[in-house]
Amino acid sequence: MKPIYYQQQISNSLRVIYVREGVYERLQQVLTLLPQKYGLLLYDGYRPFQVQQYLFSHFSQQLAKRMPQLTPQEIMQATKKYVAFPSKDAAHLAPI
Repeated sequence: MKPIYYQQQISNSLRVIYVREGVYERLQQVLTLLPQKYGLLLYDGYRPFQVQQYLFSHFSQQLAKRMPQLTPQEIMQATKKYVAFPSKDAAHLAPI
């Protein structure tokens, strides 16, 4: 495991990777199906709201720099294609 956001020193990132129990079980199952010489490298799982907020904002800023012709609304829509909008609403959580 390599907690990538912690290694990048993103504020509020976690030193350990957390996933829901169902995700953990499926990852374990995948490992049993892979040939022995293969494995999985996990970079991320659960991330705090502040980290998601940073990722969304940072990606949005990068898009704005690379595509200055886009309007703020277009930047927002383009960002949402690649980074989930930060939300504390349980309805926006990814399904398991």
